[in-house]
Amino acid sequence: MSFLFRDAEDIVKKNNKESKLFREDGNINYRKKKIFDAIYNYNRAIVFAKTKEDLALAYGNRSAACLEAGKYKECLINIELAKQTGFPKNKMQQLNDRKEKCKKMIEEQKKDPKNDIWSYIKLSYPANEKIPWMIKGLEMRTTEEFGRGIYTTHDLKAGDILCIEESKLQAVDFDGFFKCCNNCAKTSMMTLIPCSKTATFMFCSTDCRDEFYKYTNFASDIFYKTEVFSNRMINIFGGREKLFQYIDSNPSNSIFDFDFSDSSHPDYWLNIYKCFLSSASAPLICDCPQNENPLEEKFNRIFNEKFLGNAVYVNHQIHKNEVLPKNREAIKMFKTAHSQNEKPCFTTFRALLNHSCVPNIDLVSINNTIVFYVKKPIKANEQLFIAYNDLNMKEHRLILSLYGVRNCSCIACTQNISLSDINQKMRCNMSECIIFILILLKSEMLHMQWK
Repeated sequence: MSFLFRDAEDIVKKNNKESKLFREDGNINYRKKKIFDAIYNYNRAIVFAKTKEDLALAYGNRSAACLEAGKYKECLINIELAKQTGFPKNKMQQLNDRKEKCKKMIEEQKKDPKNDIWSYIKLSYPANEKIPWMIKGLEMRTTEEFGRGIYTTHDLKAGDILCIEESKLQAVDFDGFFKCCNNCAKTSMMTLIPCSKTATFMFCSTDCRDEFYKYTNFASDIFYKTEVFSNRMINIFGGREKLFQYIDSNPSNSIFDFDFSDSSHPDYWLNIYKCFLSSASAPLICDCPQNENPLEEKFNRIFNEKFLGNAVYVNHQIHKNEVLPKNREAIKMFKTAHSQNEKPCFTTFRALLNHSCVPNIDLVSINNTIVFYVKKPIKANEQLFIAYNDLNMKEHRLILSLYGVRNCSCIACTQNISLSDINQKMRCNMSECIIFILILLKSEMLHMQWK
């Protein structure tokens, strides 16, 4: 489920002339081997296409780019989309030849199990029966010093995978409209399908497109995505008043209060939202255009009185300063030019972790899934800590103050030791999880595009 940081955007009409121009731009990128840029422009051609023929040609072009990028399954999907939308018969042989080549390459890939990153990335211990994305032996405790936090009941070693959680809520900026699904925010840039009503949105599937339509008013020339998010929230809570009553109760729910073993349960998403509202995420649904949203007055009161006023900014900074730099570091190591996974992701597990400048766990984002792993050994009954940012000390303390962390008691802050020095020493002591780190870096390769 997604929401947008910006308030409004013009609804753009479909236009075949624009579609052809974007397709030509994509072809130029393709010839220059700038495959990521080519796919981006082909997506714009797809969403602007007014006729089936223009749509089919754009799908065909995107299939060629997928083949060039080594994304054979995605190539096959585009070939089928092109055929379904009326690809010219005189060019059909190109698609058929491409299809056969993809099938052969897929069979070759099956012989090497290392091509499946998820065969490596699994929980290191049995899963929690009620929270299947997290291991057993983790629990929430409340202390005067830290408030809520996650503690382990048994020893953990470096490299252990503690949690593999698909993000329940993502933020998609308008700049990402042609890179990820505008409903669930899944990064599926190579297989996105267009909105049938406008040239503004793209989706990963017809199911996501249909769900998005339920909460969207296309009658206006201005689109407010935050209203979609607010309306969806109200619907899940069973009405506006019930949502207000819950927020007014000053909730303190966490994932440990609910049973998430059955994702089809009617209360599954209701309980997910309760966890987020309890983690000062309520302002996310308040970011509505002034005088345009009926919830404004009520939510502004709640926003000011009960929640951190900078929660949206904080969540955005957490992503910019925590998830992206780690991914980009891996990108630089592999000399790869671009990562498409540039959207803030929020997870129920992450919401309970407290900060330390010398953290004992870390994370990596793979598409819209966040993997949490142990950086250094953790003893039973110790708390799990994660770094909210990885900046120089001055910037680091400024950002921490925005997060509400006033007095960090870690070694970096109490002894004024450089974070880079600490991180360097920590890397020297991480031999136990070096294999896992390599796996994580490999995972980056599977979710990047090339310029």
